[in-house]
Parts: sequence; structure tokens; C-alpha cells
Amino acid sequence: MINESLENLIDESVNFNEIYDQIRNQRRGVLHKIIELIIDSSNDYRSQKKQIVEDVCKHFGIKNYSEIQDDFGIAYNNIPKPYLDIIRKFLWIDKIDIFGILKQLEMPAFIKFCSMLEDKQKMRILVFTAFVLIAGVAFVKWKSSTPNQSPKSSRKQPLNRRRTPVIDQSIPTAICLVVPASEAYKLSLEKSIYRDEIIELIAAASDFLCIQQTEASQLSVEIDPDQTPSPDSKLKFYLRIDIPDGKAIINEKTKYVIKRDLPPNTQGKIKELGRLTNISSISSFNRI
Repeated sequence: MINESLENLIDESVNFNEIYDQIRNQRRGVLHKIIELIIDSSNDYRSQKKQIVEDVCKHFGIKNYSEIQDDFGIAYNNIPKPYLDIIRKFLWIDKIDIFGILKQLEMPAFIKFCSMLEDKQKMRILVFTAFVLIAGVAFVKWKSSTPNQSPKSSRKQPLNRRRTPVIDQSIPTAICLVVPASEAYKLSLEKSIYRDEIIELIAAASDFLCIQQTEASQLSVEIDPDQTPSPDSKLKFYLRIDIPDGKAIINEKTKYVIKRDLPPNTQGKIKELGRLTNISSISSFNRI
């Protein structure tokens, strides 16, 4: 009954066909665009559209340039498992219990499976995801703005116990990427690079690996460091970006998690750059 009620609520609140006409076959920034369209379609929130879109996207790490695989990663991390059955109904698939399978899969398999669906099915998943995320942020804002009516407790507050401070040790990390020449032509060795630029390079990478800098120094990636990348070239270039601390992304297997957990305000430096000459030399990398 709860599932049916929620499904009806979404049907009443979102005109899928109108949204789909504006996102058909889009591959970057899809979830961001859907959130904009849903907010824009609401007369109640249109005047606050920019702020609401910014709040939702900032809270869940949604970018207007993210790949559709990243959007599916956000769906996997944020949609409550019981509601995956509702998505299955939205897909109009009755013969195969797709989400009976998906519940058993890890995020990379979930993302890969969703990526293989036909376009309209992909977009139904993301429209549902956007609705859930918007509703979640709206509830949190409503809850925080509601005054607490409960009387103050007369119990004595427990004494603050002094805790031994935990030292958060940094782990120097190397982000190793294989990107098209068109993404590498403005780069150079020892160039400083900021978080947003690093995220864009991760999004463009076909192969990637995040490891400790000590391990990266032992990699034997075969490159031609003397070949300059051209914006019109289709050649692949390898680059290594060192950042001071990346313990949250070391050995991560998905670009979505790496981009999400890349430390705020981080700044890296390009330590290696060159045309990839032997693809087998990156066999240990993760591939999209």
C-alpha cells in the first residue's frame, strides 16, 4: 500500500513524458537537469528554483557535467531499497524481476546494468531518483525549521569527559588516469591543479587507479613523455596527479566514489604526463 501511494504521488507530481522530451539521449548532467526541470514545474517553488537546485545538488554531490554512470551511482547510494520495486514498475517490465537481481548486486554492477538499459528506462530511473532526493532535502529543511515543542529535560547533563584526540594521518595519494589528448593538451609536468579540474579529468578518463604515492612510483606505465597532446588528436595520454591526502579514495573502483570523496579544497600536482604507448602496461587499472 505504501509503495502504491508513493507511486501515485510521483505520477501526480511529475510529468515524465514532458521531462523525457528535454533529456532524451543526454549523457552528461542528466540528474542535475532533471532536478532543475522538476523544480521548475512546481509553481510553489519556482521563485526559489536556483537555491533549491543548488541545495539538492550540493548535498548529494550532483554536477551539471557528471556522466550518466555517476548519476546511477547516486541512485544506488540514496534510493531506499524497498523503493526499488517502484522503479521496476516504472520500467514496465513484468516478465523479468530486474530489481530482484539488482538488490543482490554491488554498485559497479548496478551502474553497468542500468547503463545497458534502453534510453527511456534509464531516464525513468533518474527521474525517480531526482524525486526522492528533492523530497529528502525538502523534509530535512522542513524538520529543521519546525520549532521543538518538547519541554526541556530536567535531567542533569552528563559531564563532558575529556577524550584523547585522534590524529587524522594524511596519506599522500596518486590519481593515475588515461584520458583523451583533447583533455590533456593544456597540462604540463609540475603544474598545480585544483579539485574541480581533477574531477573533470576523472570524468573524462577511460582507465583510472587511485593508490598511495609510494605504490605509484613502482608502476611501469609505458609512455612517450616527449609527445605533446593535441586538442584534435584521438590518442590516449597517461597522467599522474599527486595530492597530499586521499585516504578516502585509495583503491576505489568507481569514478563516482572517487569524485565524491575527493577531499574539499584539495590541490594536486601533475607528476607524470605522456602518450600511452602500451595499453597492457595499465592492465591493473580500473576501466569504464
